[in-house]
Amino acid sequence: MSLAQKLVEELEADEKTRKRLAKLLVSEAVSELELRLAIINAVLRDVATKEDIANHVVVQL
Repeated sequence: MSLAQKLVEELEADEKTRKRLAKLLVSEAVSELELRLAIINAVLRDVATKEDIANHVVVQL
């Protein structure tokens, strides 16, 4: 088993360490302009516009 596979298994089993790593990665990501812009652009692709909503009315009963 590769070191990467072992690391993934460890992170899957240890929620506290997994959350700690996630916080470190997010903190690092938002401090880098290019990475921050890449994240923003990825999110914006999934944002609905007013026109999207008007054209796709969902009726709930």
